[in-house]
Amino acid sequence: MGSGCASAQGTCRRCGAPFGMEPWWVTEYPNGEHTRCRDWTGRPFPFARQLDLMRKLWPGVEGPARTCLHHAGARLAELQRGWPAGGAAAVLTALETLRALRLALAQAGVDRKVVGKL
Repeated sequence: MGSGCASAQGTCRRCGAPFGMEPWWVTEYPNGEHTRCRDWTGRPFPFARQLDLMRKLWPGVEGPARTCLHHAGARLAELQRGWPAGGAAAVLTALETLRALRLALAQAGVDRKVVGKL
């Protein structure tokens, strides 16, 4: 997935607009597709790797960070069970869920390298 940075130079293969600040996915470098434009049907759930990592993190996380990890994992698992229903909206929900989780884990002192993999 792209960063949504203003410096991204590609354009969306679907709508032809520059990437701008919204989320996008590289599909054919340097071009790709905005999250909202991408056809998600028939594609695997794009956050399965993050869910696996969250399961591995679970035993070593305590306190409020563990609660955040639990809620984020439950939300992503719910989105995965219903995939590809919701398409772009589900992807945006997952991205926001992961953003909030990264922040909570960083504030709890979880290793930055681990947080960065989410």
